[in-house]
Amino acid sequence: MEDMIKEIQIEMLRNKKFRDEICLALYNDYMKLDKKDISLKDIKKRTEDLLRILAEVELNAMMNEEKYEIDDIDMEN
Repeated sequence: MEDMIKEIQIEMLRNKKFRDEICLALYNDYMKLDKKDISLKDIKKRTEDLLRILAEVELNAMMNEEKYEIDDIDMEN
């Protein structure tokens, strides 16, 4: 499961549109936190958290899609 999540994260980072969306989300977070001290470590942690959440969502979607395909096949028989 962990390996699949890592693979999905790598694929997401290869996608330019996705990278732009992540950068925008991080920028928005940074702007909300401008009253506080924010470090590169905080930004890195937030990036890792976002990637993990998105990869888990993608993996769940893929697993559900496969389940529905299997259910459809069973219903046809």
